[in-house]
Amino acid sequence: MIREYLEKKDGVTEYLLKCKSIAENAGTIFLFGSAKGGEKVFHFLQKYRFENKITYVVDNDTMKQGKKFYGIEIISADEMQSKLLKYDAPIIIIASGSAHIIREQLINMGIADNLIFEFVFTNLQTDPTPYTFFMNHINELDRTYDLLSDKRSKDVYLGLVNYKISCDPTYLANIEDSEEDQYFDRELIKIRDEECFVDCGAYIGDTLDEFLKRTISFGKYYCFEADKAIYQVLESHVNELEISDVELYNIGCWNRGGYLAFDSKGSGSSRIGGVETGENIKVEALDKVLTEKKVTFVKMDIEGAEQEALYGMKDIIKKQKPILAISIYHSLEDFMEIPKIIHDMNSEYKIYIRHYRKLSDSETVCYAI
Repeated sequence: MIREYLEKKDGVTEYLLKCKSIAENAGTIFLFGSAKGGEKVFHFLQKYRFENKITYVVDNDTMKQGKKFYGIEIISADEMQSKLLKYDAPIIIIASGSAHIIREQLINMGIADNLIFEFVFTNLQTDPTPYTFFMNHINELDRTYDLLSDKRSKDVYLGLVNYKISCDPTYLANIEDSEEDQYFDRELIKIRDEECFVDCGAYIGDTLDEFLKRTISFGKYYCFEADKAIYQVLESHVNELEISDVELYNIGCWNRGGYLAFDSKGSGSSRIGGVETGENIKVEALDKVLTEKKVTFVKMDIEGAEQEALYGMKDIIKKQKPILAISIYHSLEDFMEIPKIIHDMNSEYKIYIRHYRKLSDSETVCYAI
């Protein structure tokens, strides 16, 4: 059971007070990050009426630069550097699950360390706080922990739970593996000849590229990408590769067919639901799209739609038993429920947890093998 090892201190409230004080004392804010973390930080600042201090939003994603984030211009890091010291008491708030990488980037650019603050809100839940959530679901949390098949999984899972509860980064020490191994963990997985791979959240083909580095031959590769703008980039990339065994689907993975509201950002943070943008996308269950097709490996990183998508492929899981690599970091519910959902669908699976982002609770993957 995990309960006997849990942190007993709810650290979220204390952390938020610290963040409030930093923003309150700033003259001008450059908000670095316009994905999920950036949204959460923006609404946090808005709560205290500090949002008018945000002069620019900064993002490394060239597809976002020049656009608006809640009416605020998105610029590059180089543009930010040229503007930074023109303002009174400027600070940079990093709002990203890649905070340590961005901090290193800014330091290498020559930006003073005392101007940089990390508001790690990407997966921060405040109502209820993680402590309250896990205490209210302690029996379910114990069950998930007990499903894990090796000591490494249990160490990683416990470290992440305690970090989420306490906001103490020491719990994240030594629990991450190399980011290049995400979805293809070398300790757990060997890509097989004639692999039939389903890529849910294919983005611009980054997972496809990693897959191709690891195999000489494969059966089929199915790409599912819901965002129309991203899909066009993906399609262009696949055409350039000139690989005949890759099939593309501009649909969202769900538990049934239909159309759902979609928060399109033209980036990897686009997701079903979220902020209403007036755009609808077609969704479908994988069991229906891939009927009678061989499936040996499924990867999912679909911004919180993973549970519904798993229910939409329960026949595949029961009958074909593919390797699963499922992101579980988008919510506390996903973190606790997804391993149980997989096990309940097919108890023959061995369940593993691995983590791929240093000093962050983003990029956690549940493997079922």
